[in-house]
Amino acid sequence: MRFISCYVSGFGTLSQRTFDLSKDIVEIKLGNGEGKTTLAVFLESMLFGLETSRSKSLEENPRLKYERWQGGAFGGTLTFTHGGKTYRLERTFGKTPAQDTVKLFGKDNLPSYDFGENIQTLGELLLGVDRTTYRKSAYIAQGESSPFCVTEDAKARLVAMLSQRTDKETGASLAVKRLDEAERKLRARRAPAKGKLDELDEQIERLQRAQDDCRRAKDEAQELKRQIAERQNQLSTPTPQPPPKRPKLRLWLALALIITGTVAAFLSPAVGAACIVLGICTLLLPRKRTKPATDVGRVQTNLEIARLELRAEEAENRAYALADYQAESERLQAEKSRLETRLAAIIAAKRFLLAARSNLASCYLSPVEEKCEQYAHLLGFSEGALRFDGAGNTLVEQDGSFRQTAYFSAGAKDLIGLCARLALAECVFETRSTPVLVLDDPLVNLDDEKTRLAKKLIRALSKRYQIVYFTCKDERRL
Repeated sequence: MRFISCYVSGFGTLSQRTFDLSKDIVEIKLGNGEGKTTLAVFLESMLFGLETSRSKSLEENPRLKYERWQGGAFGGTLTFTHGGKTYRLERTFGKTPAQDTVKLFGKDNLPSYDFGENIQTLGELLLGVDRTTYRKSAYIAQGESSPFCVTEDAKARLVAMLSQRTDKETGASLAVKRLDEAERKLRARRAPAKGKLDELDEQIERLQRAQDDCRRAKDEAQELKRQIAERQNQLSTPTPQPPPKRPKLRLWLALALIITGTVAAFLSPAVGAACIVLGICTLLLPRKRTKPATDVGRVQTNLEIARLELRAEEAENRAYALADYQAESERLQAEKSRLETRLAAIIAAKRFLLAARSNLASCYLSPVEEKCEQYAHLLGFSEGALRFDGAGNTLVEQDGSFRQTAYFSAGAKDLIGLCARLALAECVFETRSTPVLVLDDPLVNLDDEKTRLAKKLIRALSKRYQIVYFTCKDERRL
């Protein structure tokens, strides 16, 4: 694949601009703010479409950032060759992807359907890779030439990028994704999300609290029944009654009146008769009966027994649900055991699948490492100076030991990153259509000597790849 030319109707700061892209090395020198990165993003968007986002941030939403600043349509055209044929690609961009339009024309300006009717992501059809892989290999954006870590995810991408059997890797990636989803549905990784097992744990805990309450209610009912039995025993046992008190004072008073009346009768019959009658009346007056204290105690005891029986009945009603709670808890425990077995199988399957995929990806690190060393040697590194460790980190040999790139200067890291990305691009597209390398000022952090060597490497690459090179300074021109 080679670019021939492009016309920008309107894209960010660029408006109604034509660029000749027909040379092996297309060098575009523009000042700061004049559209170097904008043109690089335009070329990517012509191939893969313009990314979209709901974010209001310009850095996160390219449609907002690159919406035309001046007149003209939002988009443009790209003329390129592929498979010996010349094509012209026309795109316009709207507020949303649904408003985008894309058309492909071939010879004699007639619509071309060489790549089918769905060409929204024409770059994938032309190059055989998606936007992410393109950015990791053929396109080095400004400030992104520093070395990347080939993590487990990047290793998996290497398999997809380097293997000709990408369908199998896609299946593996899809399987890992589905296993992750299945695992999260069973056991959530962080709150407030809940999986099925988390919900079962909560239900089992609630049932356990309910069972404990039933057991306490049962113990409470037994204790209340014991207290009732004690009260009833008290009622059935007769209480000894004290002997009735004899009214001695009233008897002596009556006898005294009668005797006094008898003696007084000799002196005054009327007074004597009155005393005698009063004494007899005192004897005949009814005694005041008092209610025994034991009757009041029995009534109070009966009332207490009634209250205890009511509480015992309520406690027994609560305790009756224990069997139901136990049965439901056993059912949930069985369901939990089944799901835990399934979760363990999912985790094991994912672990084995990731290990197999990682081992497979590691096989593809060797050619990337080999080509990376070749480029590094051209840039002044000693032979065997670059390596990838088991975790996929780029290591650099110095003083007999390998160190991570974080120990080195920004310029050295940019050189190492340039080697790694170019090596990756060569491996990715070894069996695919040769891409156009788009380099957006990758030498910005290099000193004079490293800049000279990097220029030499880029010129050497132009024998195989067409290169679109952006810079803003004369000393970095090729």
